[in-house]
Amino acid sequence: MKRIMTVGLMLFIVTTLPARIGATEAPLSADELMRLFEGLEEAKRAYVEKSHRRSPDGAGEDARPKVQDKGHTAEKLIKRLKKDPYSYGYDKTGQTLTQRGVSVLPLLLKELDGATDYYRLSLINILSGIDAPERDAAFLKQLEKILREDRDFLADDTASTLMRTLARRKFSEAVPVMNQYLDAEGLEKEFRIEARIALGRLGKLDMSSTPRPNYEIAPELSVDPEQQLVQLLDVLLQYELFRTPLKLTEIESAENQTTVFRGTIDEGTWYVRFGEAQSGRVPFYYTWHTGPLASAGYIGVLEKVDNQWLVIFWQMIWIS
Repeated sequence: MKRIMTVGLMLFIVTTLPARIGATEAPLSADELMRLFEGLEEAKRAYVEKSHRRSPDGAGEDARPKVQDKGHTAEKLIKRLKKDPYSYGYDKTGQTLTQRGVSVLPLLLKELDGATDYYRLSLINILSGIDAPERDAAFLKQLEKILREDRDFLADDTASTLMRTLARRKFSEAVPVMNQYLDAEGLEKEFRIEARIALGRLGKLDMSSTPRPNYEIAPELSVDPEQQLVQLLDVLLQYELFRTPLKLTEIESAENQTTVFRGTIDEGTWYVRFGEAQSGRVPFYYTWHTGPLASAGYIGVLEKVDNQWLVIFWQMIWIS
């Protein structure tokens, strides 16, 4: 494969993309993600296997399959969910509750108030598909509880769904709390990542105070820090998406107009493949590997809004 020389083609494609104005558009549907990742087959296959085309956004009204409602009372469905919450609200019981919508909202919100771990996450995933002002207010309350150290072992997944749903709803009242997640002590970086993504989608992300990433570049590699794809790499590092510290050792063009950055990390390797830009968005696939049972893969999407590149989607799709 050619190195560096054909990167200019991808740089041209990216730099000529039109920028969107203001907050980002509606969240990506499963079908939109499939189209975006057409040129990144490894990522597309892994996404399908993991998600089973479930909503990628934690809000998923468009991708949730319809199920037959057998007419059980809401109380019976809740009891069944509470006994077996390990499908995260995406089984037939959860789907039935979601389909019933606002009619079961008071009962679900009452249950949510004291719920923990799997049961709380299942309720939140169900509620994420029932849009209502009182649901939004309850989600904000849950975000505040997690920030106050009400964090179980599923708190990062819970906060992710809460933030993505409120961002989709353009619920600006959540902005102050999301900003607190960026500075709170004792929080893992996953919380900060989700807060940045949500704030960006709300048009409220300020990255001006975030220092430009500092990483090692192999001496034999010629890298222009002003090149667009290098700047996109910087954005991903500013969001804290990658394991660090890292070293960049290679840039190469690949099939389907994709470009790969790769290097070393800890005692292993990493790479990120940028796909072909489509409709102002750039998909990417990132992996790291430090041992036979120590590796993971992620997919994400960047979008240019008001001349600022934002991560509008990020999801782990495999781990070993």
